[in-house]
Amino acid sequence: MDLELLIRFAGVGLALIAVANLIVPRMLDYAGNLARVDRMFGQVFRVHAAYTVVTVAGMAILCLWRPDFFLTDGVGRGVCVFMGLYWGSRFLLQMVYYDRRVRRQFRGWDVAFGLGFFSLGAGFMTIAFLR
Repeated sequence: MDLELLIRFAGVGLALIAVANLIVPRMLDYAGNLARVDRMFGQVFRVHAAYTVVTVAGMAILCLWRPDFFLTDGVGRGVCVFMGLYWGSRFLLQMVYYDRRVRRQFRGWDVAFGLGFFSLGAGFMTIAFLR
């Protein structure tokens, strides 16, 4: 299959993750939970959450706009390694660190995110090293 097409599919997946991160705060009651913590902690959490959405959206835009960038030696390959490690580690964190009770409560989302994170990690590492 055409690697540029696969990278574009990754871009669509990343865009879906970015959009989902706009839905998750309501599902997990961020507002209610953050109301119980120190104001500064809540502010830091919100900033980190916003930066995460912007980072993921940026990855999506790069994949959709310039998939050929990832197929170049040097910087493109380095970005593939970074993104592979980013999403691979995100998958591992979900599997071993996140509260299993909450993961069971939202099983469909847990499976969808897990498959997405694993696919992105494996896909970018494959592009970086096996092409």
